[in-house]
Amino acid sequence: MSIVGYPQPGKARSRALLEAFAQGCGGAVRISPAAVLEPGGAAFYGVVGIEHLVRLAEAEGRDWYYGDNAFFDRARGKHFRFARRALQPHALLPPDHARASALGLEIAPWQRAGKHIVVVEQSEHFLNMTGNRGWLGVVTSALRRLTDRPLRLRTWRRDKGKAAATLAADLRGAHALITCASAAANEALLSGVPVFCSERCAATPMSSGNLSAIESPRYPDGREEWAAGLAGAQWTVDELRAGVAWRALLHGG
Repeated sequence: MSIVGYPQPGKARSRALLEAFAQGCGGAVRISPAAVLEPGGAAFYGVVGIEHLVRLAEAEGRDWYYGDNAFFDRARGKHFRFARRALQPHALLPPDHARASALGLEIAPWQRAGKHIVVVEQSEHFLNMTGNRGWLGVVTSALRRLTDRPLRLRTWRRDKGKAAATLAADLRGAHALITCASAAANEALLSGVPVFCSERCAATPMSSGNLSAIESPRYPDGREEWAAGLAGAQWTVDELRAGVAWRALLHGG
């Protein structure tokens, strides 16, 4: 199967990770994105500068793959997620409890008496590409109609490490976290904070649905299995090169 990788312009990490993924699946890597896709499947890492190619691959019904940072902050820079025909998986995956344990993933009890709401914005590039332009304004306006709870707004930050360092403090005593599809939703669920997110987020299986339910969020069972499924859908660079991710994505897709 022919897979062509399309790195983000000027992003060394994007190119390096796509080269590793391509090695694992026997594909090739383009150095510069084109206005049209080459024949065959397509692989991407990140969206900045190549949004049109990601949208085109989906619109044409291509076999396409998308990679990004790990699902969980503790694996950031060590593991990298890839999904098939999606920016991230949004259904329950087969659990890999051994990988979850190796990552030290722990599931805290649900926080049922939280007070404030954490709102996590994503980059303009991501929101525009997914049809969520102006997401922050829409969500905050809706919340002001639906609840009197205080909001903690986490606007998008380029430095993900610094953003992750302050997330735990915002989650303490939180009633819920709201995002489009940020990995912050995964951290919230680990911490026992209910989540409201889009239908195409890795946290969707555990989410509380529509914002109209903000005062009565879900506290679903099964977070251990959900987290173990995501732990098995992110890989080290060596695993990408060895084709571990490729085989897993083909088997699941």
